[in-house]
Amino acid sequence: MTEASSHWYGAPERSYLICATPRTGSYLLCDRLRSTGVAGQPTEFFSPTFEKYWKEKWGTVDYAAYLQRVLAAGTSPNGVFGAKTHPRQFARFLQQATGRAGVDTEDQPGVVEEWFPGMRYVWLRRRNSLRQSVSFSRSWQTQVWWNAEVAPAPYCEPQPEADRFDYSQIEATVNMLEEDDGVWRRFFNVNGIDPLVLDYEEIAGDHAGAATLVLDHVGVELPSGFRFPSTQFRRQSDVTTERWIERYSRLVAAKRERTLSAFEGIHHGETIAVIAGRVPADRVAELGDVVTLALLPAGQETRVDYALMTGALDTSEPRPLASDLDDEELDLPDASVVFTTVPFTGEHPFVVRLRTERTAHPDLGGRNELRVPDRPFHPAYMAIVLAARLGAQRIVVIGIDQWRPAMGSSSSEALLMESENQLRALGSALRAQGVILSVLDADDHERPPFPEHSGLFERVG
Repeated sequence: MTEASSHWYGAPERSYLICATPRTGSYLLCDRLRSTGVAGQPTEFFSPTFEKYWKEKWGTVDYAAYLQRVLAAGTSPNGVFGAKTHPRQFARFLQQATGRAGVDTEDQPGVVEEWFPGMRYVWLRRRNSLRQSVSFSRSWQTQVWWNAEVAPAPYCEPQPEADRFDYSQIEATVNMLEEDDGVWRRFFNVNGIDPLVLDYEEIAGDHAGAATLVLDHVGVELPSGFRFPSTQFRRQSDVTTERWIERYSRLVAAKRERTLSAFEGIHHGETIAVIAGRVPADRVAELGDVVTLALLPAGQETRVDYALMTGALDTSEPRPLASDLDDEELDLPDASVVFTTVPFTGEHPFVVRLRTERTAHPDLGGRNELRVPDRPFHPAYMAIVLAARLGAQRIVVIGIDQWRPAMGSSSSEALLMESENQLRALGSALRAQGVILSVLDADDHERPPFPEHSGLFERVG
């Protein structure tokens, strides 16, 4: 982390505030400005994490004393103070600086000016909001906020292995960042402030030029003969970013249409894990970066990409097989997308109703329906067919060992045998199309999913 210095005491002569939303290049811009030696020490002083770190380091208790130290630390020897902030951090600063729960928009510049005289504003934006949202989603999950040799601010311990696509999270982030950008727009419009507007794309393309524009806006000249040193920050976007953007864009289109055909091949060449029972979260995590499809009703231990509701526990429907769960144990699916073959009354933002058609032979189905056996079948059958329609090259079924013949059925053994034969036939049909089907036990890799009849599919372990 860049250590804040204390070169200045008292009110600064000039101040500027970088008003940003996350993932707009603000730390890169701050790095360039700090390197000049005449633009203060801009960083995220109003972040709760940052505040906690520096309060402990400086031994300050009340907020006024903290702000006094911030002024000293953030001001360069020429009397210029700089800082960056996000809307929620800015609101927190206003509350603590005034002791009021809320400060009207038109009164906010006055509060800022009391502490930071001669204030000029810089508004950072990003043209591509989807890239911004994907970047934020990945950083939020992993706590990897920059690619630099030295962390410029205190944050939580990085968890790069936590990087996992989540449609709902990205969708919520798109909305959050749009709202945050709207906070700054309202702040400037209501108060008649004309900020310097910089886009992330401008900063990334010419960060030295962007820093020079900020200095001009504040009214500060670069030292004679100054040349910007190389930056410690490196671009974070990679092939995973591109894959997430493509996947999210397809899901947005599919959400508008809400038909099975809209999802056709969306995961072409990928591995899809069909979770057919109550499988521990760490067991699913062992599979790595795979697409997850939970068969419901069967309970859930982890959030998944897709859930398939078949009504298998509805006693009004034929149910040759049953799980260990009771109806009252079922919760609203924790999934980005819910596919259902039965009426769904729960509150979920992304539900796709599927049609089914009975057939005597394995068939993946037509444009908007799934084809299932014309006789009683194993609940996982439909989930496997759906995974194939989504484009999976490898389908791993996990937790299928938790299903058993319905209690009290005199023909339970025969039904089990028949459902296994149907699954074998489906596996053969998929292999003919180049799709690999595997079965894993819910608890370990060794026990066959059906102890009485081994060799259901290829088993991996």
